[in-house]
Amino acid sequence: MKMLKAVLLLLIVQVAGCAAFIDIKESETQELPTLSADKSRVVFMRSSLHANLNDVLLYEIVSDKPVFFGALKNNTKFFLDVDPGAHTFMAQSVGSDYSVADLAAGKTYFVMVTPRGWPIVNFSFHPFRPDGSGEYKLGSDEFNGWKRSTKLIGMVPSSFDFAKERQGHADESHASNWAKWQQKSDADRAVYNIRPQDGT
Repeated sequence: MKMLKAVLLLLIVQVAGCAAFIDIKESETQELPTLSADKSRVVFMRSSLHANLNDVLLYEIVSDKPVFFGALKNNTKFFLDVDPGAHTFMAQSVGSDYSVADLAAGKTYFVMVTPRGWPIVNFSFHPFRPDGSGEYKLGSDEFNGWKRSTKLIGMVPSSFDFAKERQGHADESHASNWAKWQQKSDADRAVYNIRPQDGT
């Protein structure tokens, strides 16, 4: 009985703590707009059977603070155009995970945001690599399938209202998990980081 209560408590924490039921909208066109030559683009995708009801909030770390820019439901994708150079992205559900990016101008980068764990679900970033050095290969049949099947989405005002209500949780999660991320080895962090040559 105690074990059952513990599992139920974990499930409640997961539902309450994850980014569930955030409002989004499907984009009118499913074609990515032309990227400005002086910008970099990151396309975040989410597609899996595991934890397919869970949403994930996406942040950029600016002056050591998580700044919300988007969210993903299963089988969706969302793009962010930024200045070239260094960026740190955070995927936040119950906990947080990171990707440190070094982006080149005029390049588009694709990243799969994958769930991990059960019953507590968190998310990690997995960049698509053109050289096949990572788990996800740019230009592969799997990549092309996900690119076709995921729906391009955008945020609505209530998306930002939702994130604003959860900003305290995001701040606390970052304060706890960023230190853990920095304690990982260079090799472990590199799996999740976006390299300049990963762009297309």
